[in-house]
Amino acid sequence: MQCANGGLLYPCDYCIHVVCSDCVVMPESYVDGMKFTCFGCHLIDSETGLRKKPSPYLGLEGHLQPLDVKAPRDL
Repeated sequence: MQCANGGLLYPCDYCIHVVCSDCVVMPESYVDGMKFTCFGCHLIDSETGLRKKPSPYLGLEGHLQPLDVKAPRDL
């Protein structure tokens, strides 16, 4: 899939949202099939539906380093 701005889209494995490669930098170790979590799902506890305590955004199941997130750009 591609974003309207030309970036790749990474679908969240837990909801209907996608994240563009212009917004998040995937590590070189990323491979298709890894479970990806969007920003929104990262902030919400899936069992309680409440906001979690702040923590580094890892984004990928099994990935131990926070993902680099780019600041939104003017379109």
